[in-house]
Amino acid sequence: MDKTYTTEAKIEAYLGGILITTGQAANFILAAQAFIEKFTGRSFKADSVASARLYSGNDRQDLRIDDCVEVTKVEVGNNQWGDSFTEVTNAVGQTPEYYLMPINYLSEYAPEQEPIDKIGLRSRAWIFGHANHRITAKWGYAVTPPDDISFAATVIAAGMYYQNRGENTGAIKSERIGEYQVSYSEQKGFNDFEQAMAILRSYKKYEI
Repeated sequence: MDKTYTTEAKIEAYLGGILITTGQAANFILAAQAFIEKFTGRSFKADSVASARLYSGNDRQDLRIDDCVEVTKVEVGNNQWGDSFTEVTNAVGQTPEYYLMPINYLSEYAPEQEPIDKIGLRSRAWIFGHANHRITAKWGYAVTPPDDISFAATVIAAGMYYQNRGENTGAIKSERIGEYQVSYSEQKGFNDFEQAMAILRSYKKYEI
């Protein structure tokens, strides 16, 4: 599945007049995306197929998990080592056994969709242990990358392309980002770059 945050067409439009041959900016798009994910600690386009991940219990009712857009199965470990698991469900017509957080992760109260990042058990705790609970979900921040992340990816990838593809005649200055340099032909480009970095800082994930 295509998980890129921007496109060559967006980069071409952003650079205004510089034509990009198909495939010429592909590596820069991937490099910009890799930088964004490493910098923020998040993947902004969710998987289309659910997969399982293991988490260590904390003896609390709430367990923090990675960003996801849908949880398809919750399995609690029966001991601290995860030797076996018991599925807990939210069957229709029955009292829910777990709940997803933030509470308004997808509702009229949250027009900007937030990812699910925590699961609360109703009547038990996540047994303390090591990789002893299993969650199956579609992992990632959103079904479609937020517009501001797409903007940031476009600006960064465009700066990489401009610097590295021989199109940087008249660049005002360059700046290193990851393994690449970025450069722009005018101050607006660097203003956009600074805005892009501010956007990424606002999404940065911190360990709690």
